Amino acid sequence: MASRAEKREKVEEIKQVMTGAELWIVSDFRGLAVTEMQGLRRTINESGGQFGVTKNSLARIAAAEAGLDAAIPLFDGPSAITECHDDLVGPAKALWDVFQRDDRWVIRGGVLNGELISVDQVQKLASLPGREQMLAQVVGGIEGPLSGLVWTLDRVLSGLVYALQGRLDQLQESNA
Repeated sequence: MASRAEKREKVEEIKQVMTGAELWIVSDFRGLAVTEMQGLRRTINESGGQFGVTKNSLARIAAAEAGLDAAIPLFDGPSAITECHDDLVGPAKALWDVFQRDDRWVIRGGVLNGELISVDQVQKLASLPGREQMLAQVVGGIEGPLSGLVWTLDRVLSGLVYALQGRLDQLQESNA
């Protein structure tokens, strides 16, 4: 059995996740085999998140201490927390994909920037394009107009060079 100090340390770790992550999602992992859990953990880690099983009583204490009382009901039954920092969509998408494939998996909800979000909101977040895809879309959106600007400036400068060359030729002919 864990000592009081160990439990206090674990509560602090959970509270750090709850206050430090931009998004964290609570799910029920009942019925998943160890190999399935390892595969899920690996997928979520590869997408920039972290996945960990948590003890409900300690998670409830951490949520209360973090001022997230609305999240306390999420911790009912076997619970796991998926935390997301830089890329919110990738880990949510990885978790949602497992939820779609396996009816034993239950997403209970989450907290986004300190606000409780529903399963539907987690699903909407998971349906967004990933960080890499969004960056590619931004670059593509910038590239088109910039290419047009460069082409236009090239044509204007070329026209100016031809006009100056023509004038220079005229001046040389009149001096000859």
